[in-house]
Amino acid sequence: MIVFVNPRACGGRAREKWLSLDPVLRRRGRAYSTITLDGEKSLHAAITEALAVGEREFVAAGGDGTVNALVSNLMKCASPQEISEVAVGAIGLGSSNDFHKPLRRDSIAKGIPTRIEFNSAQYRDVGRVELKHGGTHDTRYFLVNASAGVTAGANLFFNHPDHVLQLLKRHSTSAAIFYAAVRTISTFTCQEVTLWSAETGTVRSLLTNVGVIKNPHFSGSLRYPGKADYESGKFTVHLCPGMNRAGLIRLLFALSSGSFDSVPGTRSWPTKALSITSATPFAVEHDGEVGLASSAVFSIIPRHLKVCP
Repeated sequence: MIVFVNPRACGGRAREKWLSLDPVLRRRGRAYSTITLDGEKSLHAAITEALAVGEREFVAAGGDGTVNALVSNLMKCASPQEISEVAVGAIGLGSSNDFHKPLRRDSIAKGIPTRIEFNSAQYRDVGRVELKHGGTHDTRYFLVNASAGVTAGANLFFNHPDHVLQLLKRHSTSAAIFYAAVRTISTFTCQEVTLWSAETGTVRSLLTNVGVIKNPHFSGSLRYPGKADYESGKFTVHLCPGMNRAGLIRLLFALSSGSFDSVPGTRSWPTKALSITSATPFAVEHDGEVGLASSAVFSIIPRHLKVCP
């Protein structure tokens, strides 16, 4: 087992969290090596070297972005045979840790969620999003959820904070997430987009937000209705069209209680694929990471990667 530790997660508090957890894990008797993601060696190169010497158990110790980076690099550098053999686990040192939700009491050590039970790893669907912008084309992956619109905008701000948000991230994750949401809502403008799925056909909309969901939990305590569904070959789309700021505030409170369906004008449906296009670039989020695109195509690779439960 190899553990990739991101000390910069959780506003820089991840290093301290890891130092408290490392002795606990070692006392359990499980042998593992660690690589600190400090920029000296790229994650891609480290994974390639590990695969070459036969390593097949990989753990992301950080936030959701660290999990996403591990999965994305595995998907891009592992051969089909290697992908069929590897398994992914995670240790939640980040701010939101949506990968670990709903939290299991028996998986928590030193207040930190862990999912490293490789003996019970199961194949999960992998989400794929193909981003096009100008002349560029980038393929990215996700395990938990993705979005476009205000949620993606808030994640972009969270990843590139102002001085106030930097301070809040060091002291209170919930306050930092709330501040990022409110600040994004205060400046957000709906964008004209065209959506397509087999279930809806072509839909033109003023986009407020669209969630592409395998696990309904996201951004701290926010959540859509329903349960995590990792093996169906589909994701659930939650669409919010054309909301003003009052509507966005109502949406924020509805998501904090899991009552998205109570918000007028919203709609939800399961699908295998969704495309979003726009004449102007928009933010696309995938497991906390954000990119800009004028076209985003979301799809599912069914039961493709083993993941610790």
